[in-house]
Amino acid sequence: MHHLAILGFIISTPLIIIYEPLWISLPLITWIIYLVFGKLECPHTRWENILRRKLGKPKIKTFIKHYYLDRIKK
Repeated sequence: MHHLAILGFIISTPLIIIYEPLWISLPLITWIIYLVFGKLECPHTRWENILRRKLGKPKIKTFIKHYYLDRIKK
């Protein structure tokens, strides 16, 4: 579900620009970019880090960086 929510954010950004006026789309796009690329700690990431610690795996910093950006770089 988390991957689908992130995909929804990515898909919705261009649609907001196309279908909404600027005074509505600009704050929404800013908020979406902040959520995706900000340093917010998601409760799911916190829970995943607890499980990773129990399994002896290294802690992840952000979901997007760990599962998407690092995979693209490789």
